[in-house]
Amino acid sequence: MTRMEFWVRNREYLVFHQESLDRFMENHGADWMTAVLADKDALKCFGRLIVRDGVTGSGWEFKVLEEVVPGLDMRHHRVGSSEILRIGQGTFCPSTAVVNDITITGQLEGIGVSSAMMELARQSFLQVSGPDPWIQGDLSPADHKRPRRLPFWERITQLKIVVDKHGKGRFYSSWHPTYNRYKAKATLVLVSDTLNDSEMQ
Repeated sequence: MTRMEFWVRNREYLVFHQESLDRFMENHGADWMTAVLADKDALKCFGRLIVRDGVTGSGWEFKVLEEVVPGLDMRHHRVGSSEILRIGQGTFCPSTAVVNDITITGQLEGIGVSSAMMELARQSFLQVSGPDPWIQGDLSPADHKRPRRLPFWERITQLKIVVDKHGKGRFYSSWHPTYNRYKAKATLVLVSDTLNDSEMQ
C-alpha cells in the first residue's frame, strides 16, 4: 500500500514598505532582522499575513489571513484576522490549482502583496503538482469593480481573459510566475515558520 505524506506549514509575515525597509537594512547591516522587530520609530509595519498551506486528506490547500488596522503597527499587536486568499487542488486534475477566494483590499492592494502571495502559493503547489502547474478560477462582478483584478489574473495566466458585461468570466491556464521584488512597493518579512508532517498508509 502506498504511503501518503501529509504536511501543514504555518508562516507569519510582516508587511513593510519596500523603500523604507531597504534603507533600514542598509543602516543596520547584518543585525537588521533583530532591529526590525523592535524599532517602531524608524520603520512602520502596516500588516501581518498568516500563511497556511499543506497537504491533508482533502488534498493541497493554501490560504492567507490578514491582520491589518490602519494606523496601527502590527509588530506588537494581534487583532482578529480575515481570510483574503484561498486556493485548493483540483479534484479531477491534481496538477491544477483552483482559486476559491481572493478578497485583498484596502492598504494592501496594489503594492505587490497579491503577487507575492500568489508566488508563495505557486512555490507551495509545485511540491504536489510537478513542474507544470495550472490554475483556474472565476471572475465575479465584485472583481469587475476593482480595475486591478483583471490585469492581475491576465499576468498570471498570460491570457486575454474575456468577461461579460457584468464582469463574469473564467480562466484556465498554465500558472506563470509574475512576482518581481524590485517592482513591488511592499516587502513581506518572514518572522515565524513551523512545519508539521506525518505519513499515513
